[in-house]
Amino acid sequence: MLRGGLVVNPETRHESVADVLVHDGKVKAVAENLTPGHDTTVLDVTGLIVGPGFIDVHSHVNSVAGQRLQAMDGVTTALELESGLMPIERAYADAAQAGRPLHYGFSASWAAARGAVLADFEPDADLVGLLALLGNRAWQGPSTPAQVRSWLGLLERELDAGALGIGILLGYAPRNDPAEFLAVAQLAATAGVPTFTHVRELVEALEVLAGPKLAKAMAFLGQAAGRQVRTNNHVERLNRRLRFAEKVRYRWRKRKWVVRWVVLLLDVAWQQAAATTGAGKGAKQLGERSPPQANARGKKKVA
Repeated sequence: MLRGGLVVNPETRHESVADVLVHDGKVKAVAENLTPGHDTTVLDVTGLIVGPGFIDVHSHVNSVAGQRLQAMDGVTTALELESGLMPIERAYADAAQAGRPLHYGFSASWAAARGAVLADFEPDADLVGLLALLGNRAWQGPSTPAQVRSWLGLLERELDAGALGIGILLGYAPRNDPAEFLAVAQLAATAGVPTFTHVRELVEALEVLAGPKLAKAMAFLGQAAGRQVRTNNHVERLNRRLRFAEKVRYRWRKRKWVVRWVVLLLDVAWQQAAATTGAGKGAKQLGERSPPQANARGKKKVA
């Protein structure tokens, strides 16, 4: 029994201090002041939050050590959906053999499928190998109709093998044809699975989707809901203006010590100028107020 914690359940919107009774890995009761059995282990969790495990749908942690750290944050399911892995059967087999402490799942990798067709990439169900592909320009450009059919076929086989959806690293292939994305979305809609997309920057997307291409995309989005596909887009955090501001800030930090020295020197110069001006004014006023004095020859001198 978990005694005295703040019980939070997003599904039922329950949030209150209560006791939670767990038996054989299942929650049996949630209420205040539950009476434990004689053989019940009671844990005092006062001041802690008790809730269902978090499901991380945007995880790139594919190691036991990394998932143990996630578990300490309350994550119980880590899903590699944005990137995906390929071949999917090997990804599941490797995860099971590693003995992962969390529930896991993978999407079909659009990048790996395109890389296999356009860049002779050999997917090995490893994220490190997939990251090495991203800088290869051979897979970043548009595909011929035959190539589109080839990598769409690979994605379809991955879905049949148990992929949870299609992970699309669109932002890393900026020269591909937007029509290819629509083809992937149509495949996902037919299979009844979601897509998980890392999109390019909005400015670049609008440039690519100019004119008739934008109209075509909007027409697709305007189709009946039953023919559409759910999407979970991961948008770039920084647009061009923010990146420019970041560069300015970084350069300012690098030169800040120079600016400080210049300000200090200007301050010293200003103080010296103020002191000199003040001394000159004082001397002038003294000369105006001092009375004439006679010298030894009887002539008057002015101080």
